[in-house]
Amino acid sequence: MSSVWDDLDLLLDSPSSLTVNSTVHGTIKEKPGFNPGEDAAALRKAIEGIGTTEKTLIDILTQRSNAQRQLICKAYQDATGRTLCDDLEGDTRGDLEGILVALITPPAKFDCQEFIGAIKVHNAFSF
Repeated sequence: MSSVWDDLDLLLDSPSSLTVNSTVHGTIKEKPGFNPGEDAAALRKAIEGIGTTEKTLIDILTQRSNAQRQLICKAYQDATGRTLCDDLEGDTRGDLEGILVALITPPAKFDCQEFIGAIKVHNAFSF
């Protein structure tokens, strides 16, 4: 018999099952003329080499819809063989790393991670 934890872990391990169609619209609108390959190449250039061009990372990832960010992640992995998440975690630190990784995480996966984290904190303070 599976527990809620097993179910949540399964969701986290299978992000393609986390796609949700919604009629809710956020404040970030889709970028007209969007090209995931161009954005992936710009992110790659910003990450590789000496130092990271944080402005490029911020400009691209905060000005694309979540659906567009997911396409960028796929294009990035197709081009580099690495995940954008792994590269961001390797080249950024602290709050900037946290927000950039959150921006590229599919919404349902992010919600699951936050829920698991909240439960762990709650259990740590239970007597």
